[in-house]
Amino acid sequence: MQFTLPGAPTIYYGDETGVTGWTDPDNRRTFPWGHENWDLIAFFRDMIRLHKKWSCFRQGSYKPIEADTGYLAYGRFDNSSSALIVINHSDQTREINVPVYEIEVPDTAVMKRVMKTDELSYNVGSLNVSVEEGVLKRTIEAWSAEIYVVERQ
Repeated sequence: MQFTLPGAPTIYYGDETGVTGWTDPDNRRTFPWGHENWDLIAFFRDMIRLHKKWSCFRQGSYKPIEADTGYLAYGRFDNSSSALIVINHSDQTREINVPVYEIEVPDTAVMKRVMKTDELSYNVGSLNVSVEEGVLKRTIEAWSAEIYVVERQ
């Protein structure tokens, strides 16, 4: 969420490598030189790349679209792109029909899924999804999040 919400994303020293801690005096451990979590580092690099690629994440408007227990959908949009962020923080798969026209996505656009995460992994490969009458219809897995983007001409 941090890389898609308004404001500058901030990564606290070591978070990108999986540094943990609990309460004082164990509230922050030392940097794990030679034992970094390279999968987590790659995830942060990919999120930084997405944040830089689409201006809507850096300077666009924010619009909450839908929310329910364990579910959130919001959008970012500007003159050049629109993004939909969908988060399913529950143990149930969810069918969604998100009115993306609210974030200025054309009625018959094709949105590109640029990020998908779940409990065990993430994927930055793209998947094209058609918008039907201004609505994006998807099945969202339990404990997952997805980011969709469309660029304007």
